[in-house]
Amino acid sequence: MPLPVAAWNPPPEEPPSLDIRLEFEVVDRFLEFLQRGEVAPAELDAWLRLQGNHELLRRGRGDGAVSEEALKTAVRTTVRGEIFPGTGSLGRLDAGPWEVLSAIVESIRGREVQLVESTRRSLAPYLPAGRPMPPMRVYFHLGGSWDGRSSDHVYINLTYFQERGVASLPGLEALLVHELYHRVQASLIGSIDDFSSRNSALFTIMMRIQREGTARHLEYLYLQGRASASALDRTNFDKYREGLRTAAGQAGVLEEIVGRVVDGRRLEAQRLTDLAASRGGPLYAIGHAMAHAIDLQLGAPVLAGTAADGPIAFFDAYSRAVELAAESSILPARFTEQIAALDEGYGDSWLSASRLRRIGLKALVRDDLEAAVEALEQAVRLDGSDAISAYNLACALALEAERREALPWRPSDLERFARAGSKRSALRWLEEALRRGFDDQKLLRVDPDLSSLRDDPRFRAILQGYGIGADRGVAAEVW
Repeated sequence: MPLPVAAWNPPPEEPPSLDIRLEFEVVDRFLEFLQRGEVAPAELDAWLRLQGNHELLRRGRGDGAVSEEALKTAVRTTVRGEIFPGTGSLGRLDAGPWEVLSAIVESIRGREVQLVESTRRSLAPYLPAGRPMPPMRVYFHLGGSWDGRSSDHVYINLTYFQERGVASLPGLEALLVHELYHRVQASLIGSIDDFSSRNSALFTIMMRIQREGTARHLEYLYLQGRASASALDRTNFDKYREGLRTAAGQAGVLEEIVGRVVDGRRLEAQRLTDLAASRGGPLYAIGHAMAHAIDLQLGAPVLAGTAADGPIAFFDAYSRAVELAAESSILPARFTEQIAALDEGYGDSWLSASRLRRIGLKALVRDDLEAAVEALEQAVRLDGSDAISAYNLACALALEAERREALPWRPSDLERFARAGSKRSALRWLEEALRRGFDDQKLLRVDPDLSSLRDDPRFRAILQGYGIGADRGVAAEVW
């Protein structure tokens, strides 16, 4: 008789360790320029290319506030002992005596080991087990309308602390917890900022709520556990605690945003989302309340798992948490309904759908019709709410049909059927674009990409079926 074998229970996996390093080169070199009172053009060019300036320049190019020449001018101006009156992403560089900046750098360096270790301890319970983390680099730089940001690395604006003095440095620790967790999130799954379709807009909103809310939750826990705190820390802690208390009342803005998405006014939804996610706005508070509920009811490992599994997992975990606590959800019913209505499978393909939509549009613009059709056919399959890709696919197929018709052919040639099929496909995807909510009536009437369809009675019938008049002439305007 065989002896029973005891079940083997493998030990739980340990969360991965974080390799965190602080990089001061941008600030160190700048302080050298200040000490000398001059900077050579070649030195300035080399300084500009340092990794620590990357985010400032990237943001500046995005809003038109910072160019490489503007940053060079800022350095030359301040090295001469003058104030640089910057705007936008760069901001003014006049934050008091530069000795304060030197003292701040010296203070951070003196506590670097303890600072890194306390950050690791704060993040460790919220790192998904078994998922290796890339090296985490924190670059200190000068300038910017933000205190810290995370993109390819973490970037901390020391001008922000210089304005408040050395006494504000305890706030740096909480900021590192917040921004480094954003790097953890980004390393686990990609990010999306896409309002091109109903699905992508909803997913973008969900991801912002999850990422900002969870990062704030960890920052809040860090501040809560401190024996002493600076005035800035206490201000932030009180703000976050008040946000937790009033999160349900702030959810009204979320209902307004979702209403714009559902009504097809996605640009308005994007503007409202940006506003609600700026400077610790309502989306932070809503996400914080959700992360707090998940952590409290289901535990840190579950909250950590949602960082790897994405927004849908985060929202599902929150639903379980409030059910377990016998509490009401703070989320508007309309938002919950829209999340449930996300096309099946979109939650697993959101990044590919967004990427393929952009690839298809770029291929269409450069007149590579074969590549455009291939990418757009995949995009419309992955995202059933993507009206823009459906329209662009109709345009690509219509252009293909037009070019095939221009080719010589014999009546017996099978190519004839391929040409006819391409036009039928173009008309089918045009109708599908309208069904999905495409409503740019002017473009439909004048877009030269659809010229080959305009004499087809089916084209006019499709537009009339959606209450749109079809102009036979094609305007010179090019989309």
